[in-house]
Amino acid sequence: MKAIIALFLIGLSLCEYDVKRHKKIVEYVNKLKTTWTAELSGKDYKHLCGVDWELKKKFKAPVKTFKKKIRDFPEEFDLRKEYPYCETLFEIRDQSNCGACWAFSAVEAMSDRICIKSEGKLQTRVSAQYVVSCCTWCGDGCDGGNDAAAFNWWVQYGIPSGGLYG
Repeated sequence: MKAIIALFLIGLSLCEYDVKRHKKIVEYVNKLKTTWTAELSGKDYKHLCGVDWELKKKFKAPVKTFKKKIRDFPEEFDLRKEYPYCETLFEIRDQSNCGACWAFSAVEAMSDRICIKSEGKLQTRVSAQYVVSCCTWCGDGCDGGNDAAAFNWWVQYGIPSGGLYG
């Protein structure tokens, strides 16, 4: 859980470039002694925060309202524990030097949902590269886009998995 929180903190900090803050986060993550080592490369990462807020207004994710109120929330809920057979829940994809967080977050959620719905029978990785390259009305590739538009594209046209576009 600490590693997930650390990743969240890194993600938030990348949108506001602040070297001192980044160094503190890198030190914190490395003290957790997880399976990977964080480092500060010295580049300005603001361009990697690629959600296009204008497109966000146009493509809104559907809202679902439940009539029954949930009163007792669990103390902890970890999808990896609920669905340990879904390999994608344990992965973090690398968007490299591309402001395509919008595409990566969408296809990672799609991949996870496919596995969960199929009860682990389908272990697929929906292609972020395909979304970034081909979904022209989802955004501007590595220069930002919209995750809800990527879901809309998936429903209308489909998105391949693995292979060249993995």
